[in-house]
Amino acid sequence: MTIVRLQNAGKQYGDRWVFRNVSFTVGARERWGIVGRNGVGKTTLFRTITGDDEPTEGEVWRHPGLRFTLLRQNRGEQSADTVHQAALEPFADLVAMEARIDAELEALGTVREPREAERLLKSYDRHVEEFRRRGGYEMRSRADAALEGLGFPPNTWQKPIRALSGGELGRLRLAQTLLAQPDVLLLDEPTNHLDLRSTEWLEEFLRGYPGAVLVVSHDRVFLERLADHVLHLEEGTAYAYTGGYESFLTQREERRTLQQRQYERQQEHIARTEAFIQKFIAGTRTNQAKSRRTLLDRMDRIAAVSGDEKAMGLRFASGGRSGGVVMRVDGVQCAHGERVLFAPFSAEVSRAERIAVVGPNGCGKSTLMRVLAGVTPPERGSVTMGTGVRPAYYRQDFTHLDPAKKIREEVAEAAPSLTFPELRGHLGRFLFSGDEQEARVGDLSGGEQARVALAKITLQKANLLLLD
Repeated sequence: MTIVRLQNAGKQYGDRWVFRNVSFTVGARERWGIVGRNGVGKTTLFRTITGDDEPTEGEVWRHPGLRFTLLRQNRGEQSADTVHQAALEPFADLVAMEARIDAELEALGTVREPREAERLLKSYDRHVEEFRRRGGYEMRSRADAALEGLGFPPNTWQKPIRALSGGELGRLRLAQTLLAQPDVLLLDEPTNHLDLRSTEWLEEFLRGYPGAVLVVSHDRVFLERLADHVLHLEEGTAYAYTGGYESFLTQREERRTLQQRQYERQQEHIARTEAFIQKFIAGTRTNQAKSRRTLLDRMDRIAAVSGDEKAMGLRFASGGRSGGVVMRVDGVQCAHGERVLFAPFSAEVSRAERIAVVGPNGCGKSTLMRVLAGVTPPERGSVTMGTGVRPAYYRQDFTHLDPAKKIREEVAEAAPSLTFPELRGHLGRFLFSGDEQEARVGDLSGGEQARVALAKITLQKANLLLLD
């Protein structure tokens, strides 16, 4: 059964079309992978599907009563105090009903008047049945399973929200989104903050999900295991494919080959027709020439296949040569509240080394990076930079970006001496066109904010990169 249909949908911001002529349908149990380079409009498409944004042209039809939940990349506020309270927020109605049932049960133990007792008993039975029917007796086990599956063991469930790292907040938002159990799940880069075990749990959960799932992801393995349809946004529009990710790659190449062949044949036809028109437009076959000109003018032109999608031009400004020892870590220990993330350790980083910081979710990788970057002091120990070291720190949460500033203004902070043309050229290498450079950082998708952060860090003339 079709539950969502887009027909020639397009979305425009100012003079810029994000996408046009997008047509596809979503079935009740289908799994769609939404792919395409950063900035092509995947997040905008999601907002158009849910109705948060209206299409500029075309139509979006949704089955009456359809419920959506959209997981966005960007950080959102949490109203709950603890991890477990936040996981139960999607069940707010059931939690309130449970409290009402408990209150009625307590009242039944104290009421003396028979008619009042009968009224309370009927109300209690009615609420208990509704609670059972709506899955109230399973809500806590479902919340617990989602938390454990996404890397929150029971000893973290009473952890205050304010003490969570950016990655932990991302995983908590994902748990809330899954537990809401809407008819359509829309997930924007859901594996960003997951380790391998949590990613495998999410794959299994989504394969058994009773509704439709649409996922924006750059994780090819994840998409191949999950998706039965792929929507590829490119060249200002979208193409729908049936099958997994590998099947999509094959079909896309076949489509591009066919399109190029049709384009070349049409160009040959146009060239022959133009030659006929030029030869006879002023001669004895003028009417035929004019007729063919009219046909050419009305012809739907086939576009040539474009080259491969543009890639960012990553070039780091030189920070000069540092000393042989770049950083010394002496007895550093970090903690979240009373929980020690890692015991004191010492290390030395030498020039030109490439070091990967790995470990399961919540073990303190981001905390360590903040300590090494000098953003957060360690609980104990010290970090000392070597001679001539100029560090640059890439944060995963983008809290260092000013949401009120334009892209151009935000990136210019990293290199005030750049001329306007130089700044425009630099942003162009990060796939921001002229008009896009005037967009506000707070209006960007997570992928676009990542490009802004990279555009800044490549201008900082660093010789030590700390990349979270």
